[in-house]
Amino acid sequence: MGGMTSSVAAKLAFFPPSPPSYKVVTDKVTGLLLLAPFPHRENVEIHKLQTRRGTEIMAMYVRHPMANSMMIYSHGNAADLGQMYELFIELSIHLKVNLMGYKGVGRVDGELGKATSQLDQLVYEFIQLV
Repeated sequence: MGGMTSSVAAKLAFFPPSPPSYKVVTDKVTGLLLLAPFPHRENVEIHKLQTRRGTEIMAMYVRHPMANSMMIYSHGNAADLGQMYELFIELSIHLKVNLMGYKGVGRVDGELGKATSQLDQLVYEFIQLV
C-alpha cells in the first residue's frame, strides 16, 4: 500500500508543464542556445548541464553588470525555465545579482533521493567556472 501511495504522490507532485512553455533552439550564427519564443538578451545564457549519468538539465544564467554576488535559484517542479524566464531577469535587475536558475527538485534518472544533491553539485561546479 505504501508503494502505491508514494507512486500516486510522485505523479501529483512532480508535474512539469506539458507541453513545455519553451523550446531550446541553437542560434545559426552564434551557436548559442536560446529559449524560444523569448527574444535573445546579451546578458542571458542558456546551458545544458549534464549529470554523471548523462541526463541533461536546462539552466539559465543571467548576468548583471554591477553584480557582486550570485543568486542560485532552484525552482520547483510545477514550473519550467520558460515560466521562470522573466522572473529570473527581474530578480537579477532589482537585486543587482548574477542569477543561476535551474530545476533543483525532482527526479533525475528516476531517483528522488539523490536527485537534489546531484543537481546542486552540478550547478555549484558550473558557477565556479563563470
